[in-house]
Amino acid sequence: MSPPNPLAALNTRLSAAAVVEGTIIYPRELVDEKGRTLGTTGRLIVARATLTPEMPYNLLAYAQADQEFPHDGTSDQWFDNRRLDAYRVLGIVSPRHFSVPR
Repeated sequence: MSPPNPLAALNTRLSAAAVVEGTIIYPRELVDEKGRTLGTTGRLIVARATLTPEMPYNLLAYAQADQEFPHDGTSDQWFDNRRLDAYRVLGIVSPRHFSVPR
């Protein structure tokens, strides 16, 4: 029998991916500034700094203790060292999860 996961309560706040991709279908063909036709479809990619299961343990542990993280309001500029470090780590590791299939 394995011990319980200490971060199990965080599971409902985890995202499957930091990037989502979609296709946009335009009602008429797109034309660029040089008059070339570009088609009727486009690709939309949205990347967001969010928590995923692959994040470092210490970052997930901080998120479990701070229910606002990583969505603190911008009016609160008085971050303590732990919160500042958590956002710093999130900024370092998030781009690693921003891969989009071609």
